[in-house]
Amino acid sequence: MAKQTNMRIGPLETVGNIKTEMAKVYRATKLGKIDPALATCLKGILIAMKDMTIGDGLEKRIAALEAQRAAPTTTTPATADEIAEMLKLNERIERMERSDEQRQVN
Repeated sequence: MAKQTNMRIGPLETVGNIKTEMAKVYRATKLGKIDPALATCLKGILIAMKDMTIGDGLEKRIAALEAQRAAPTTTTPATADEIAEMLKLNERIERMERSDEQRQVN
């Protein structure tokens, strides 16, 4: 049986941290510092933690998207100049439509 040593465990808050920890377990097993059965157990725990970390991140992203989607959209009221421009465009469109109608009659 391999010698069991205390390994320093870093933070396990991100997938990158978990990957680093998995590499430590791999190296320690390869060097005979921890038993392969223990390494297998640790690997399983780290994989579960990775999956939960990914799931947690996705959950937060989905919640943010849902909140953004549910938030009322705010529009800035049109200025007087913009309203005047829209009215001019509407008048121009109406004149063009009347002109088209007259051409079709003739």
